[in-house]
Amino acid sequence: MNTTAKIGLGIALVAVAAAGCSNKDSQLVGKWKVAMPKSTPSDPKNPMAGVGDAFAGMMSNMMSLELKADHSFVMTVIVSIEGNWALSGDTVTLTPTKMMGKTLDELKKSSNGSFKFNSNSDDKPITLTLSSDGKTLSGKDPKTGKDAMTFQKAN
Repeated sequence: MNTTAKIGLGIALVAVAAAGCSNKDSQLVGKWKVAMPKSTPSDPKNPMAGVGDAFAGMMSNMMSLELKADHSFVMTVIVSIEGNWALSGDTVTLTPTKMMGKTLDELKKSSNGSFKFNSNSDDKPITLTLSSDGKTLSGKDPKTGKDAMTFQKAN
């Protein structure tokens, strides 16, 4: 095979690989912010009215998710979590590899094996469901099955 044929074959393989990347994948790439539910309208006579919304606003600034084009992610939920993501249908699976800059194995060793990434298991991935309009990613509590966290596309 001559050089021109090899280059042509290489370009064709790259084009096929690029075509294999779903449009949904590219829509997911970017920054996502936690969507905190709004409370009921504040009572102007209640001095504590609006405190919940203020707390929700503060928390939404401390919690974020960035899905990168290379299928890595960085999530901040008070602490930094890094790993890889994959899309299958409408399910986004986040597989953590680092937390607070340390690998999960390093964290387990430093905690004498007691470290658990989440309350359900040591290394269980996080699954999020992509909404039909592609604007939200929602996660459920593995124990209760109830909605636990929702991210909205920030950019």
